[in-house]
Amino acid sequence: MPFWSRKKKDDTAAPPSPAPALLSVFLSGGRFDEDILSTLPRDTQVTGREANADKFPLLRFSEEPTGKYYLFADADCRPAPEAGAFYAQLEEREEELLLFSLRKEDVLPPFPQDVPSFFMQERFPLARAGFAVSAALYRRAAALCSPATALDLLLCAESAASVPSPLFKADPLPWNEEQVLGSVRFFNAAKAGMDAEKYRYAFSFLRERITGVYAALCAQGDRSALCTFDEALKRECPALRVAAFRSAPLQFLSILQKKNFERGLLASAGAKLALFSEKKQ
Repeated sequence: MPFWSRKKKDDTAAPPSPAPALLSVFLSGGRFDEDILSTLPRDTQVTGREANADKFPLLRFSEEPTGKYYLFADADCRPAPEAGAFYAQLEEREEELLLFSLRKEDVLPPFPQDVPSFFMQERFPLARAGFAVSAALYRRAAALCSPATALDLLLCAESAASVPSPLFKADPLPWNEEQVLGSVRFFNAAKAGMDAEKYRYAFSFLRERITGVYAALCAQGDRSALCTFDEALKRECPALRVAAFRSAPLQFLSILQKKNFERGLLASAGAKLALFSEKKQ
């Protein structure tokens, strides 16, 4: 008898790998996370909340995103009333960037014909826009700098569209310090590759968001946070800081600076005007 023998065939087949997820949702530990999870379609991939896996067995919980699109929900996000309409049309979408309003029961206007034409107009309310981003676009943008806002991704996108909102925030405007400084860093990393229209739009857009942050901190009377933000902006992009100071209502930023960021009546009045303008975006 030969020393070898035919190996017995193993009839136990490995289970098939699940199909790639259509959507990967990134949660940040906000108090509305479970509300958001309850609205997600079956087989949506969720990162960052493994502890919820037993409560939501129809979702996929993972540490590594594999979805066609990424959707980011920060600590202030809640599920929007029209979330179902967003998820229902997601499979048919081919655009790299899907923009939606972060205001409750609000709809963004149709996106312009193409991305280059977007930067030639001022009317689209990008300041209050959230986004779902294709994995390919996110990786392309992240090669420059970690993208933090819809503006960052739009600077790298080849296609975009307005869609119903899956998420909303109680107060999407003004932006906070982290959002603004993150977007300023992205602007610095990307500006060498921008054409004139993109650069002009991004610079003007960020100047307005920067003014909104100063105004919000002034209205709160938070001198320490004002000084910290001002020093950070001075390091990251002095040109944007100068532009914000020059265009601030009632020159309230120059007045604040002269008083070492101690709030006075005139600075408070200018900050209120700036906040009113920002919240209308």
